[in-house]
Amino acid sequence: MWTDEHVRGHVAVCFLAFVLESYLRHKLGETVSYREALTDLEKLKAVPLQIKDKRYLLRTELEGTASTVFRILGIRPPNRVEELPSTPAA
Repeated sequence: MWTDEHVRGHVAVCFLAFVLESYLRHKLGETVSYREALTDLEKLKAVPLQIKDKRYLLRTELEGTASTVFRILGIRPPNRVEELPSTPAA
């Protein structure tokens, strides 16, 4: 059921998405197309991996314009390999 609170929340999320899209388009300028940037960033995945008793998160390679987008935004891409904390035995 759509309550007033749900509607306000939905509008807030839509507005935030609009602001983020506008900011990204502004920062990318003519360097990279917005659609190309989104397509290449969507290819970025994190794959869980376990070797013996150690758990890792392995990031896929940055494809296409993804590294350029990170650079333009001044954001460091996620580490290629990140060790995850071990889970206690049940």
